[in-house]
Amino acid sequence: METIIALAINDLDFLDLALKHGTASNQKHGPHPPYYAEINKLFFATVSGSEYPIDEAVKLASRKSIPASDATIVKFLVAILTHDRELAIKSLEYDLISDRKTRFIDPACKLYNVGTHGLYEIALLLRPEIVEKWDVNQGMPWDAELYAWRRTGAKAISVFDGYPAEEVDFLRMSKPLAE
Repeated sequence: METIIALAINDLDFLDLALKHGTASNQKHGPHPPYYAEINKLFFATVSGSEYPIDEAVKLASRKSIPASDATIVKFLVAILTHDRELAIKSLEYDLISDRKTRFIDPACKLYNVGTHGLYEIALLLRPEIVEKWDVNQGMPWDAELYAWRRTGAKAISVFDGYPAEEVDFLRMSKPLAE
């Protein structure tokens, strides 16, 4: 999810770190459910252009043990791999709906869905034709202003402009705390 958000906000530093470390074989899932490692492999195979068996991706997306929010991400990745425009749009729509449910539980939790923006950016990079019918000017939880800002090419790191270099290096965490 962090990598998807990094794409949404154009955080190329984090994205670079994630791609370097995320593509490594990840058999351990830490505190997360075991399917997270499988989703991780599918995600990095998709964004790096590596081969990933479509039947395995479809099987992963249809598992009953995966929460709907995670299954939506998998279905969106399947849409990219299979060039499925309808599935891509439905996945983005469902991702926004699932965010609305979170806001009903805790309205302060999320005002807009950055994750949906990240998924959209992945499609723009890899298969722009599958999201050409997505309404980028729609209201919340999609944020048309975030979309417009992202189109300017501004980098997320620009929020640190004006800070002393040593503070920026610390805040950027350009080096992992421990290797």
